[in-house]
Amino acid sequence: RRVPKTHRSESKFTLFIEFFVTQFPDDQNLRVGKTETVLCSAEGYPKPTFVWYKNFKRVKTEEDPRFTLLPNGSLVIDPVHESDTGDYICRITQLGDKVGTSLREQRKD
Repeated sequence: RRVPKTHRSESKFTLFIEFFVTQFPDDQNLRVGKTETVLCSAEGYPKPTFVWYKNFKRVKTEEDPRFTLLPNGSLVIDPVHESDTGDYICRITQLGDKVGTSLREQRKD
């Protein structure tokens, strides 16, 4: 007697979980000539991406070696110049979200 084969059906899906902010930006006073970090951090799946803005213009971390975007989203400025004074915004996005979430503006005086 022949036993029928059991067919197993598999379904794959992607589970998206919103990010949560682990470090909210605070107003900071940075010292000219020093290496300073402006804090902003979030975790989630898929991993969120971070973009920084100064006075509503994107900080081009890939073009200016003084600015480094850390994997956690914080921005390192090395060294700080007086011209770095301004309002900074940390924008967090996830998977092509064009709007994103802008966290509290940073003022560096």
